[in-house]
Amino acid sequence: MCCTRGPITFVLASHWPGRNDPPNRSSNPSSFPMARRIGHPYQNRTPPKRKKPRTSFTRLQIAELEKRFHKQKYLASAERAQLAKSLKMTDAQVKTWFQNRRTKWR
Repeated sequence: MCCTRGPITFVLASHWPGRNDPPNRSSNPSSFPMARRIGHPYQNRTPPKRKKPRTSFTRLQIAELEKRFHKQKYLASAERAQLAKSLKMTDAQVKTWFQNRRTKWR
């Protein structure tokens, strides 16, 4: 037994091939048999936005970031802002680079 709502089809569990009937629901006469979804769960969502391309850092920027990382594993926000400005990077780029580098270090 099937019911269709838009692009998703529901099949009542009691009519699912090879399955036992759902638990006895006689205590609640108004309840409906359990239904299962057929179809991909993300099929009705809007398509995701395009991913931002991977940022390429120059050899000089990487060398400076590595040198600073070996001296100091964590940066305060003021230190991070100063380093980002000197390397012509954003604060978020420096923060992400340090997070990724600490993960690699561990």
